Amino acid sequence: MTAVRPSAHRIGPPVMLDDATIVRRREALEHEYGTLHDLIVKRNGIGLNPQERIALRKLEALDYLEGE
Repeated sequence: MTAVRPSAHRIGPPVMLDDATIVRRREALEHEYGTLHDLIVKRNGIGLNPQERIALRKLEALDYLEGE
């Protein structure tokens, strides 16, 4: 077995999203998966597939970035 030494990873600079970018990302997610409310209702009912779970988390993150 070959041992691997841990290596340091550099974290890049923070990514700043402007309001227009947030709106575009939200619209793209809502077009493909539905609104945040729709996904929450579906999650509580029949459940979400993995892609829908990721979309739900992204929509929640966009709400946070918008200050809602």
